[in-house]
Amino acid sequence: MQLPSTISRPIVSLSLKQRVVLISSIWCAVCVLALGWVLIAQHRASLEDGLRDLQVAQLYSLIGSVSVSEGGTLAGEPNLRDPSFLQVRSGWFWSIHELGNAENVLRSRSLAGEALPRVTPEVVPFNREFLRSFEAPGPFSVPLVVSETEVELANDFIAVFAVSADRGSLDNAVSNYTTQIGTLLIVFALGLIVTNLLLLIFSLRPLDQLKTDIAEIQAGERDRLDDGFPSELLPVTRELNSLIENNRRILDRSRTLVGNLAHGLKTPLAVMMNSTENGAKQNREQLEQMNAQITHYLNRARIAAQHNSVVYRTDVNTVSERLVRVMRKLNPDRSVEFIAPSQNLIFAGEQEDFEEMLGNLLENALKFAKSKTRLMISSAHKQADTILIKIEDDGPGIPAANISDATKRGGRLDESVPGSGLGLSIVNDTVKSYRGSLTFGQSALGGLSVDIELPRLAD
Repeated sequence: MQLPSTISRPIVSLSLKQRVVLISSIWCAVCVLALGWVLIAQHRASLEDGLRDLQVAQLYSLIGSVSVSEGGTLAGEPNLRDPSFLQVRSGWFWSIHELGNAENVLRSRSLAGEALPRVTPEVVPFNREFLRSFEAPGPFSVPLVVSETEVELANDFIAVFAVSADRGSLDNAVSNYTTQIGTLLIVFALGLIVTNLLLLIFSLRPLDQLKTDIAEIQAGERDRLDDGFPSELLPVTRELNSLIENNRRILDRSRTLVGNLAHGLKTPLAVMMNSTENGAKQNREQLEQMNAQITHYLNRARIAAQHNSVVYRTDVNTVSERLVRVMRKLNPDRSVEFIAPSQNLIFAGEQEDFEEMLGNLLENALKFAKSKTRLMISSAHKQADTILIKIEDDGPGIPAANISDATKRGGRLDESVPGSGLGLSIVNDTVKSYRGSLTFGQSALGGLSVDIELPRLAD
């Protein structure tokens, strides 16, 4: 069911606190009204049942205290031991008369000679115990509750026994109970609403703190959200931190890409300017290299700008297997061993970034390898949120003193091998942007070993 627009607009404009307070207040009011109605109805039914039982006991007392004289008249002095039956107009009356003879009668003093109201059995029939109860206006304009029975006291002598009670006293008792229980329920409802409000204020305090922290981030007073939030808000704060970090990473990457692009164009331009012999051929080669550099980095900037999710997902096994197939086709004279994990690993980053990191490292390994290159991918045993990538070759390796130069932009340790010197620098910058690590070492194959640690997402 859809709310009308005139009702839905005010509800939507309410804050979370106002919505919860409004809903809880309405619910408390409904519950209090329902509980009060049930309690009052049960109390009224209990009073009516108690009064009916009392009147039945009084009827049996009257039956046991009267008899029929030899002259056929009612005789006896019934005493119900209740002062109300002695008080005139009290509403508590009893009456005994012969069926069909209203003159042969015994009455309580409270009746003062008046008669109790009568209702024919057709209107209110007797029950299985030959008792009946009905309400009717009595003498002195007092509303009465009358219980009545008929008993055969002697041969062919049937007496009608009736006892009445003031209906107003019953209504007054119910009214007093209603006032008392209503007051208690109202106090309970108000206390519950106040408790809900205090609980709501305390429970929503972390949201207020989150709002304040986000405002401080926007003002530049802090760079990320703290982890001191309740467990229900931790996924939200972590996603926000990931969004902040992703925006910062995109900005840093954009700066790095511009630097890489500038450096990639610097050398070709210098060659073009200084070339003399075979100028046309050299200029064409350098222009092609410049075009490749421009296309590469502009595409990366476009891809980074198009992504709008906070955390990306890349299937490591699938992408790695595809890259290995490509490298094997491009390098048929060298073997590429691929050791993949049985479990599916998901990289918490862009597929283009993963392809560029792994592609650069595989290309470098195959470029310097003698005959064999190995790629191993696994997950860390101690850190379940980390992916380990190891690339080894059987080439000459890199001396420890020159490792830092290998990751510098434009750094080339072997000028005899073609390249721009940007490969390892790009890999290093990309790994750092994902808060990973890049380390170099001695390979078991005899050449260089490159280890990368990258963030992992649950499958």
